[in-house]
Amino acid sequence: MLFKAVFPKPDLQWIEDRFWPWIHYICSKIGRGELFEAIDGLAFLRGQVLGPLILLDQKARPSGIRKIEKYAQSYVDELRQTISTYDVIECINALTAAINLYQKLRRGLADDSLRISPDAEYEVMQYLKEIKQSIKGKDEED
Repeated sequence: MLFKAVFPKPDLQWIEDRFWPWIHYICSKIGRGELFEAIDGLAFLRGQVLGPLILLDQKARPSGIRKIEKYAQSYVDELRQTISTYDVIECINALTAAINLYQKLRRGLADDSLRISPDAEYEVMQYLKEIKQSIKGKDEED
């Protein structure tokens, strides 16, 4: 019996169940000033979540961020916004861009079986808002 090799598709439920804890983790790193860890977390999101979902949306092999420029040119600008340098405001903006892109992809790819967690999403977004406000407050003190 022959088996056909098939590249695995991203598991949307697996991603959804972990996405908001990952975002919370990155928020906490930004809030603590651990920007290298936040930048690394953003790279993780691109490689494990955003890239595969973008490629899946474009009917291409969902292998990280490989060949995004070739198969998903329409997403390149949005994905670029998820890249940050070593700057707290850029990290916040990149994280916000990653969240927005994930939500857009989720809306387009999910079917009725996907169980989203609106409470977790809300709480994490509130936490991000608090981080933004605390950063803004620090800027005003300087």
